[in-house]
Amino acid sequence: SITFLVFLVLHALTKRILLAFIAALIVLIHPLQQEAVNWISAASELTFAIFVLLVLLAYITYRETKREKFFWLTLAFYFAAMLSKEVAVLVVPAIVVCLDALFFKKVRDMFLARELKRYVLFVLPVLVYALMRLAVLGSFLGLERGGDFFGQLAIADRVYYFFWLFAFYLKSLFLPLHISFLKEIPQNPDLMSLQFLLAAAVFIFFFAFLYGALR
Repeated sequence: SITFLVFLVLHALTKRILLAFIAALIVLIHPLQQEAVNWISAASELTFAIFVLLVLLAYITYRETKREKFFWLTLAFYFAAMLSKEVAVLVVPAIVVCLDALFFKKVRDMFLARELKRYVLFVLPVLVYALMRLAVLGSFLGLERGGDFFGQLAIADRVYYFFWLFAFYLKSLFLPLHISFLKEIPQNPDLMSLQFLLAAAVFIFFFAFLYGALR
């Protein structure tokens, strides 16, 4: 289902059936996917991916057809994505904004009142989800009453691991060797280390290249 949705999303976005087919085929056969497929505790990753792809498909259709029902479908799938994995709270709005900026809107048009109202509506599913989570678990985004949002991991460490993992998975995408559930994570993260600086440079270069290619 994820492979088919990747095909539908890319075809809707690019109108290039061959490109969509090749991308979906890569998703289907790439060994990096075994982490989410074979590891039972990663089942939420699959449902999260399904609903995020449905968000993309519904939102692209909304932008192309201007039919309101597809916008409300977008919000419904956004809510379902949050139920699958809480990170959707931040990831989905970021993807929607990137879609508009790269494919559907000029950046200055995104700040028009009618567009801002649309973006504000994405708060509604978040509020419903937050109220449900508070009622059941007494916390939101993993923040227990009186707890620390960042847990035992310092902000600097989280920044380090974010860039390190991005570079690691990008390398594995092109060079899928020795892939394992268990990874050797650096135990002494240092924001001034060569490893971190290279990972940050890879991140910046990747998105600069992607932006230039899409524009």
